[in-house]
Amino acid sequence: MQCDYFDAGVCRSCTRMGEPYDAQLADKDRRVREIVGDRPALAWSAPFGSPESHFRAKAKMVVGGTPNAPTLGILDADGHGVDLRACGLLGPATTASMPVLARFITDTGLRPYDVPARTGELKNIHVLESAGVS
Repeated sequence: MQCDYFDAGVCRSCTRMGEPYDAQLADKDRRVREIVGDRPALAWSAPFGSPESHFRAKAKMVVGGTPNAPTLGILDADGHGVDLRACGLLGPATTASMPVLARFITDTGLRPYDVPARTGELKNIHVLESAGVS
């Protein structure tokens, strides 16, 4: 997956970004085989990959900024908010919820928690996405 946040040096949460996905899968397969070891009647299937983007069903977004301009994402080294609303890992419903949540913060006047100043009301927003029931 290509990530503008990673390329700009803004976010380093994805530690294997830039490594080919096939290499990531092969490394994970190797590590699991080492940990589990040989077992009688154990048959290994070839690893299979998930989608490389928009797969995350759970997100904990740190709230930063101000009530009028909130950030949803992570904190930088100085404890200030870095907005990651367009993160390519977030599921489609989570991505769609980001502007709604930011607007809610602004409309209610909730003060994002300022870590360096130790003031504010709202530290995080947890979003959980699940498949709809048919």
